[in-house]
Amino acid sequence: MGGDLRNDEVNRSVEEHVRRLRERLARGRDEIARQRESVDSTREHIDGVQRWIEQTDRLRRNSDG
Repeated sequence: MGGDLRNDEVNRSVEEHVRRLRERLARGRDEIARQRESVDSTREHIDGVQRWIEQTDRLRRNSDG
């Protein structure tokens, strides 16, 4: 009988541990998704700045010529 109680305690402990791990994994996935969105947004911004610089350089060269 005592062994059954111990097994139940171990099983509950393992279940709790697995539940916490799953929560951490879900939070980690959410954080990775957030960071990817941030990186994508930054890339779009940098691309826009690059296009603006190139356009400005072309306009400057054309007005100097």
